[in-house]
Amino acid sequence: MVRDGLRPFIASVADDVQVVEAASLDDVLAAADVAEPDILLLDLSMPGMEGAASVAALCERLVRTRVVVLSGDTASETVRGVLLSGACGFLPKTLHAETIVHALRLILSGGTYFPASALAERKEPMARPPTGCGDLTAREREILAMIAQGATNKHIARALDLTEITVKTHLRNIFRKIGVQNRTQAAAWALREGM
Repeated sequence: MVRDGLRPFIASVADDVQVVEAASLDDVLAAADVAEPDILLLDLSMPGMEGAASVAALCERLVRTRVVVLSGDTASETVRGVLLSGACGFLPKTLHAETIVHALRLILSGGTYFPASALAERKEPMARPPTGCGDLTAREREILAMIAQGATNKHIARALDLTEITVKTHLRNIFRKIGVQNRTQAAAWALREGM
């Protein structure tokens, strides 16, 4: 029923759209073996899915595909997990169809779409940086912005022509400077600061 409802809106995202449906993760993998899609819209609750771990595996396997999650579960932990998995977007099922179309167009053009409100929620206060974002180098700010967009270390390394080890070193410095423990907190901090 959800697929039937989404089909006409997905078909309107671009010219000459071919929609291929799958009822389970196994069906997704079988279809992707035939032809890697430009965009893959996944439901976290479809049979065979194991949350963000399945999303991460698909992102690693389908490197040219823009992976997007559609879910009724909009808890901040769920959205953050999807962001950190390497997906390009998270679409709550409560979005209006027109918003979904605009978000998918944005994602197809190379952007990302994550609900900032869900990412900004947290159970405990996050430490503020001692002296603000000004302590970050230009490269660190660039990497932090990419983290907030959901980029993996591998994607950042490719985009900035760096090694993954160099990216990890920058991340350690970023975490220390802004007073966070991990990339989820860093992404939420960057989004809250408007990065």
